[in-house]
Amino acid sequence: MTTMAGAGLTCMLDVSYAAGRFRIKAKAGLCLGVGAKGDIEVSIDALRIAEFFKWFFYHLYHANFQRLKFVDKVAFDAFTRIQVMVMQGYQYLGATVGQEVNAIDQLFQDLIAEYGKEAARVELMNRVLSNPWMLQYATPEAKAVMIYQLTRRWYATDGVDNANHAYGRWYGYRKDAVKQILKWSHTKHDLDNVVQHIHPLGHAGDIVTRRQQLRDFLQMSLIGGPAGDAKEMDNYDDDLTAMLKAEPTPGYAVAGVDSHDYAFQAAAGTHPFYQNMPDVRVV
Repeated sequence: MTTMAGAGLTCMLDVSYAAGRFRIKAKAGLCLGVGAKGDIEVSIDALRIAEFFKWFFYHLYHANFQRLKFVDKVAFDAFTRIQVMVMQGYQYLGATVGQEVNAIDQLFQDLIAEYGKEAARVELMNRVLSNPWMLQYATPEAKAVMIYQLTRRWYATDGVDNANHAYGRWYGYRKDAVKQILKWSHTKHDLDNVVQHIHPLGHAGDIVTRRQQLRDFLQMSLIGGPAGDAKEMDNYDDDLTAMLKAEPTPGYAVAGVDSHDYAFQAAAGTHPFYQNMPDVRVV
């Protein structure tokens, strides 16, 4: 499969999730290129699951976060839900191997129910702030689900818990976690996808409405006037969006938008030694 993936012919692959594992099926035309006949299907075991998640993400990134033709919807939903559960510490990545899709769905629903408790939202906040690197390969939908939970609050629980508030900033730590997730957008389209999918299950909605809801959260203050945290949304085009690439830069490892590596990639474009791949997007 490494040889086949290296061929760059991902349009001849199918990714699905069945019998508790992600599965990659190589079609006959691609198999012939490495001396095999007929279709070949491999399943991802616990030793390769982390490598697979990285491989999967880069194909999504190279397609600029548009839907991939060769990825089954069930597989994509499982991929996203596992990411949220791993980020929360609710599941270990290797432990998900062997779980049927209905078990993953149930675990994810259980986690959504846990988010009804303020402690789970605080735990998510703390994990995002202390482990931002875990967002590096997150899908837009996974990032959106986490933002939705971080922006949920009730005064009787979240409002009176100082764990949520930085000195002089109402919900300051929550806002920092939300902005940390937004900063792990890799392109303008990725960021738009994140905002559009801010929903408990990552479902798409009206991007204008959801952007305003996000802005309302960032500008919340205890005294009633708008907080300085709203700057990212008030100056949306001039700040974060202006920093983001319009298109991915294949051949380079993804980096945070505020890093030197990201700025270099934006200026350099596609790596000169990168082997071009076919368009696998569904626009």
